[in-house]
Amino acid sequence: MIIKLITSLGVDVSKSSVTCHILTQYPIGGLKTYWQKNRTKLNSLFPSFYSSPKPNTNQKSAFDFADYVTDNKVDIAILEPTENHYSRLWARILENLGIKILWVGHIELRRYRGGKNLPNKSDAADALAMAAYAQDQENYLESGELNQRQFLMHRPQPIDQIHELVQKLEHLNRVQSPIINYTRQSLAWQFPEKAHSKTKSTKPGNVPPLWGWLAQRELEVHPQSYKSITRIYQKSISLQLGLEIDPIV
Repeated sequence: MIIKLITSLGVDVSKSSVTCHILTQYPIGGLKTYWQKNRTKLNSLFPSFYSSPKPNTNQKSAFDFADYVTDNKVDIAILEPTENHYSRLWARILENLGIKILWVGHIELRRYRGGKNLPNKSDAADALAMAAYAQDQENYLESGELNQRQFLMHRPQPIDQIHELVQKLEHLNRVQSPIINYTRQSLAWQFPEKAHSKTKSTKPGNVPPLWGWLAQRELEVHPQSYKSITRIYQKSISLQLGLEIDPIV
């Protein structure tokens, strides 16, 4: 078996940064020996790049990340699937540079790192493990090509879009109840006639009448409903007492 020589880039994604490592071959002597020998060279061999570098610091930016990948002539980048939002920027940079991206599962990477006696909870060690994963003979076929079964299958774009929409809906469901409850509590003295009324749109594309009226989105509320709420508010006891609707509501 003749393994095709490649330059692999391990990218460990964090909340607002990535830690990287590059390998052109699997380290002679094993990963543990390689790590112990080079772990003190984090800044040079395991650089970090930030999506929003702090001013007046030496933190490297996403632009520096692109230059780093280009200068080192990377062939393949290996990433671990994290939150979709955190990895998207870095993946897009790699895609724009024409770099092939391979994804390694959480369980597989944890087992691989542990089997190589690399430390846990270390961004640099994770980056090394990912870079080595694409160089390890165990992850190759007899033909010398990378065994794609050792990596996660890339999801088609529509699946990614559906996944993101589901995340948005879940987020909205989590945040809307406290907002609705607070608004109804405020309306108890600002517009008591409608504070606890049910409000639901009967026409696709329209918003629930009460919320649309409060937000002054008249074009998205059924005209009769909008006029009805306006008439009720003009006769509201709160308005007669000078208790107007708070701008925050």
